[in-house]
Amino acid sequence: MGKTSLLVAHDGSKLTWGRAWDKFNGRTQMMKGLFNYETAYTKYTLLCLQEFADDNIQYAEIRPNFMSTNQVWRDDGSDRINNAGIVNLIITAYEKFQEKHKRKILKGLKIIYCTPRSFDQEKVRSALQECLEFKIRYPGWIAGKSKPQLDASPS
Repeated sequence: MGKTSLLVAHDGSKLTWGRAWDKFNGRTQMMKGLFNYETAYTKYTLLCLQEFADDNIQYAEIRPNFMSTNQVWRDDGSDRINNAGIVNLIITAYEKFQEKHKRKILKGLKIIYCTPRSFDQEKVRSALQECLEFKIRYPGWIAGKSKPQLDASPS
């Protein structure tokens, strides 16, 4: 669809695609504040894993967005948790879930390293570098080829 196409909102008003995305992003920003603290993020992850188990999903790949501006905070608000810290939260939650269920429910979990599509080339290069570092730091956890055939150098 072209950028001038219109959408009809639930109240009957007409929105451009850009305005619809603005509304969506505004609402998701509001929701992010509800679980972007360490304990809440961990509980959210555990509930996600439980839903996988309830739906008889045995292997999952999850897609958190990784960026330098992530807003997951320590519970006391003293510090922001970086991307590696978020991976650690996910792995710790998975291990806790597995211990609770004696490793009989989920057979595997991988993290798909995702970034916003709006990233410029420099942010993509930086994110790709971090992703490759995570593949080494967290073997078996980051989805994708073990030896990527990508060139992250500037063109």
